[in-house]
Amino acid sequence: MRFAPVSSTPSLLPDSLVDFENDTHLDNGVWPGPQPEGIQMWKMRYRALDHRIEEIDPVADEKQTTVEFSMGEDKRLRMKGLMIVKERPLAFEATRVMEQKYTNGNEATAGSTWQRYNKSKTNSGASTAS
Repeated sequence: MRFAPVSSTPSLLPDSLVDFENDTHLDNGVWPGPQPEGIQMWKMRYRALDHRIEEIDPVADEKQTTVEFSMGEDKRLRMKGLMIVKERPLAFEATRVMEQKYTNGNEATAGSTWQRYNKSKTNSGASTAS
């Protein structure tokens, strides 16, 4: 899953993939959560790999939805939203269970993992989705 803050004047149309990816580069201090400190509404896209057939869901990056972050009564961060999986809507909810350490720039990211996957498929002669 990849997230980008919803702008103060959201569009009813999804962003282009390039615009969405540009919006995922966050400034320091931008984080999901309830206002006033956090940003509550975020755009979301995902890339899915079906390990049974080793293919990427061909429409995954085309479907942009929104998710909402809130603080539960138990003071744990909650996320709920909708994603489209193989053309079907899937509602989901999640609860943060622990802190994640910040990366120092050397760890794997979603982008570097997909680049490595696509490179391995290209080197093996299989077709890839970008």
